[in-house]
Amino acid sequence: MISHTFHVDKLHIGGSTESLLYSYVTETPLIIDKPRRPVEVVEEHHGLDLAFLGFRKQETIPSLRLWERLSFLMSMGGLLLFPNSVETIREQSNKLVVATHNMRRVEVAFNKLKRLDTKLTNYTWIYDWFAIRSGGKHEINLLEDDNHLVNKLVFYPSKRIGVRGTKDVVAVSFVKSDEILDMENSEGYVTLKSRNMMKAAGIRGTSKGIGYHGVRRYEPIRIEHLHREFKEQLIPDMTLGQILDLPRNTKGELCKMTKNLFRRQLLSI
Repeated sequence: MISHTFHVDKLHIGGSTESLLYSYVTETPLIIDKPRRPVEVVEEHHGLDLAFLGFRKQETIPSLRLWERLSFLMSMGGLLLFPNSVETIREQSNKLVVATHNMRRVEVAFNKLKRLDTKLTNYTWIYDWFAIRSGGKHEINLLEDDNHLVNKLVFYPSKRIGVRGTKDVVAVSFVKSDEILDMENSEGYVTLKSRNMMKAAGIRGTSKGIGYHGVRRYEPIRIEHLHREFKEQLIPDMTLGQILDLPRNTKGELCKMTKNLFRRQLLSI
């Protein structure tokens, strides 16, 4: 049973940062069918002028922060439909039937629909998150390798409760989507290679003090696998730079709302 029906002129479907920014710039309602949240601490944006979103010029912006900022602004502007509640979407003629998590069914009638985030490459990014139990105190932030398995290790200050002054790490791999469950791409292999890469880079485990002949001793590097994430590689319809080159309605309601929310930051730029 349909609980509500409403109409829009144009409508977008997507879930990436590019889809959110494109919908923001064009002030078009968006339905997130599959949230494509960037991975925290891994991706950053440099050299993009995002001052109109309340960021400072030349600021290095984590991708997740940009995704969340755009989601917030689109939601506040009433252009992000059913945020965090879409279960299924079914298209019927010139309307969508949306089922939400709370068992509601809503019809959205439209004149023009544009589906975004449709170009997949059959490759997947795998993110393996580790707690470093021994070997987290060093100055290295990034280690890279040419192999698809553990293409890079990204070190970041630990966010575990009660842990201070040490780093944890996420291992990034890039494999074919139909091979992500193969044994050679398993958590065990990733753990082994990550530990070997750290050792080869000169990272040492926790100090055990001074041993015989005045030589300092160290514990072995120990890392504990916490969880694993999968992100399908996507080719966006337009890059963030191309979207930023599109004309923006600086006098539109969404732009006015953004300026009011971030007036202090914008005035200081």
